[in-house]
Amino acid sequence: MLPTVDYESINEKIASRADMWGSSRIPVSADLPLSKHGKRALVRAAEEAERLSQKHIGTEHLLLALLSDPDFASAKLLAEVSSLELMRKLVESLPAPTPFRTVSYVRRAQVEQKSLEIHGARCALEVVAAAVKRLKSHAFFWERKAWKPRDVVYEKNGQRFSFDVALAQDSEKFLLIRGGWKRDECIVCGWELFESEDPVHGTGFTNGTAWACEECYRRFIAGDYFSSAYSELT
Repeated sequence: MLPTVDYESINEKIASRADMWGSSRIPVSADLPLSKHGKRALVRAAEEAERLSQKHIGTEHLLLALLSDPDFASAKLLAEVSSLELMRKLVESLPAPTPFRTVSYVRRAQVEQKSLEIHGARCALEVVAAAVKRLKSHAFFWERKAWKPRDVVYEKNGQRFSFDVALAQDSEKFLLIRGGWKRDECIVCGWELFESEDPVHGTGFTNGTAWACEECYRRFIAGDYFSSAYSELT
C-alpha cells in the first residue's frame, strides 16, 4: 500500500538503526507480551478506524498508528517515504474488507493420524478434545445468540481495554469505541463469528464470555461425542 518504495533500502535503514529497538535477538518460539508502545499502537489504530468511520480495525489502521505517534521509531522511519495525511487518504479509498475464515491455532497444529473435520478443515483430535474437556470442567450456561459487535473501552495510555463501558465516563483516561469489537472466534475450533446474515458465521453459543460455533457446540459441548467415541481422551 505504500507509494513506490525501495524496500531493500528500508531494510538496510532498519538494520542500521538497531539501537532504536535494541540489539538483542527477539525469540520467535513463544508468545511475547505487548510493550507499552505496542499497546499504544493498538489504541491509535482503533482511533484511526473511528476517525475514518470504518467498522473494522485492520493492518492499514495499524500502519496509520505507526505513523501517527512521533515517539515511535517507526514514525521517524516511515516519514522518510510517506506522510500520515497521504496514507490516510489511501486507507480511506480502500474497498471494504470481505469476511475471511480464521486460520486458528487448531488448524495450524500439526494434524495427527486421528483428526476431525470441522467446517471443512481437518483439526487435530487431541487438541479439540482438550479444549472441550476444559469447557466441561465448569458448569457454564450456554445460550444461542446472533453475534453482534460490542462496545469496547481502551485506556488512552495503551495499558488495558475493557468491555465495561462505564469506564468511558472518565473521558480523560478512556476512549469508547462504539461497536469496536468486530468478531470473536469459536473457543474450540477457531471458526470466526461476526455480524452476518449467514447463520454459520453470524450465530453461535455463548456462556457470557466465550463463544462456540454451532457445529462445535452441538457436536462436542452439548453432545457426548468424546466420551462415546474416544473415551481414552476424556
